[in-house]
Amino acid sequence: MAATGSRKIAPYGTWESPISIETISGKSISLQECAVSLLTKSIYHLEGRPAEAGRSVLCYTSSSSSSKVEVIPKDYSCRTSIHEYGGAAFKPYPNEEAFVFTVPGGSRSVYKVALQKDENGNTSAGEPVTLVSGVPTKRYGNFAINPKDDKWILAVLEDHQGSRPDQVVNTLVSIHGEPGSVKVETVAEGKDFYSSPSWSPDGTKITWLQWEHPDMPWTGSQVWIADWVDGKAQNQIAVAGKPLTESASQPRWNPDGTLFFCSDRTGYWQLYQLLEDGSSRHVALEGLEHGEFSHAEWQIGWHSYDFLNPSQIVANYTTNATSKTLLIDITNNSFKDLDLPFVDTQPASIHAVSESAFTIIASTASTPSSLYLCTLSGDTASYKEVASSTETSVPLDLISNAQHITFPRKSSPEPDTEAYAWYYPPQNPEYAAPEGSLPPLVISLHGGPTSHSTCGLALSIQYWTSRGYAYAYVNYTGSTGYGRKFRDALNTKWGIADVSDAADCVHHLASQGLVDKTRVGIVGGSAGGYGVLQAICSYPDIWAACVSNYGISSLRALVEDTHKFESRYMDGLLWDLDASQEEKDRVLDERSPLLRAGNIRAPALLLQGVEDRVVPKEQAEEMAKIIKANGGLVEVELFEGEGHGWRKQETVVKALNLQEDWWRKYLVRA
Repeated sequence: MAATGSRKIAPYGTWESPISIETISGKSISLQECAVSLLTKSIYHLEGRPAEAGRSVLCYTSSSSSSKVEVIPKDYSCRTSIHEYGGAAFKPYPNEEAFVFTVPGGSRSVYKVALQKDENGNTSAGEPVTLVSGVPTKRYGNFAINPKDDKWILAVLEDHQGSRPDQVVNTLVSIHGEPGSVKVETVAEGKDFYSSPSWSPDGTKITWLQWEHPDMPWTGSQVWIADWVDGKAQNQIAVAGKPLTESASQPRWNPDGTLFFCSDRTGYWQLYQLLEDGSSRHVALEGLEHGEFSHAEWQIGWHSYDFLNPSQIVANYTTNATSKTLLIDITNNSFKDLDLPFVDTQPASIHAVSESAFTIIASTASTPSSLYLCTLSGDTASYKEVASSTETSVPLDLISNAQHITFPRKSSPEPDTEAYAWYYPPQNPEYAAPEGSLPPLVISLHGGPTSHSTCGLALSIQYWTSRGYAYAYVNYTGSTGYGRKFRDALNTKWGIADVSDAADCVHHLASQGLVDKTRVGIVGGSAGGYGVLQAICSYPDIWAACVSNYGISSLRALVEDTHKFESRYMDGLLWDLDASQEEKDRVLDERSPLLRAGNIRAPALLLQGVEDRVVPKEQAEEMAKIIKANGGLVEVELFEGEGHGWRKQETVVKALNLQEDWWRKYLVRA
């Protein structure tokens, strides 16, 4: 290693960085969602902690204090696994300082916890009181508490009456009564899925989302409303959304009693208000016609807007996969960009605290995800941090700034069109590479595939760029954040259009002289892991190595053995809905990496959770067996106690160590 001036000269990929594995695994947490007490304006938030075996901890911050208090016992985890991806595991009561929550695993009970203050004003939590005794087959979540009678709670119930998708029954239920005499009764049933229940401000009406196969919530969900009469939902009616055509989402009640929701009927998720005659009014904001106010709801209970008062909404919208925060005046369809630095917002985090304050969980281009309290003053907004996802601050000169790139499709089934990516060049002020050399490139594919990558600061990306890697996080065909047309363009082309975009991204960056085209790796998880395996089969000459995290290798096994939520997801992604069985069999074979492994030249590292219900471990084991039989290089690492994604600190550490060794060996070659 040589030095020039104050910078050390070392090959790309060998630079030392202060962003350590410990920073990412133990010192970082995931901020999963938050909520606000309507009574005291105190803030609740949920933390996923790798250092505590992935435990989800509910925390409370008083409106009069900045100190954080944990409000569930140490041996509890606040989490639900409805639809396998969970979400919305707790809810504060509207008229008392208490909350309802549920836990995963064998118990699956629903609990109420009351908060109390000592003589010094310090808050602590009482013992959890059981509302609904757990049954291992039943999963509760997405709670909504009647603002006028908190003995009535709406919830989503998912009952696993057997192991097959058709033996899982989803309903909307009411939980009613005092602890010890609570009754659970069905409110709505007969459809495949329910989510997002809520009460009107006077407690006389309810709303919810529902959809059924073969739809996903982002392809054809419907908003329903009903009158609440004597503990029953009467006069049920759909007010927005159409199967296979229109995705309606995020039904929320204005304090004046009118209902708002999002719909993509224009091609973008926009805001609407339900009128008295049953029609809806588009909250059309000039210049934001291509902005999206909703998301592909992989978890239940998401929302991206809330009401500060009957005439003002604070909302997050996304365009070109970048978030912004707005203040909307619904009386005249005007808006103001609050000029906050947030570029990626957690979709279950915007809650009004008062008429001039709200919460948000977001990241900026230079700071990782944090929970903020934002305060409005005239035309300006200020913000202060309530909780952070990491104790580590990253020096600004170490940060690789994301560049949104548009690149031409050349390999795609849709030539002469464009795809997108976030490009991160190598960045470390302590190092420079030998003159004339180019960095190795890591192409990353997000999961879903109906999701998108963002430009918010991610230490998991800066870990690589600060070591001298170039990194490209691809928003391939089918990604959200670019409108429904781009989202739907993946239909029938999954495993083709997405991986060709990955290949074309490499061609583009290499043609610009930004990366070494002989040292390109590809990584992804879940659907992104499937993209990784498809890419090394379809474009074997591009990749020097790959890492697949819980990736799909057999589409047939996925179709036959996946969970209910995704059991019909492949219908739109792989074939037309009226496809014959012969056509389905052909596609399943042609697009399964397991059956194409003879094409693979790139060394493959397969990382897999043993308890994964979405992509069972047998897929990784069988893929490795086939690669070896064809003379390829492959390693498999199975993680005990992990499902679809990593929650434990030791897993994150080992997975990152394995990946770094892999890239060093095959990309850096040092």
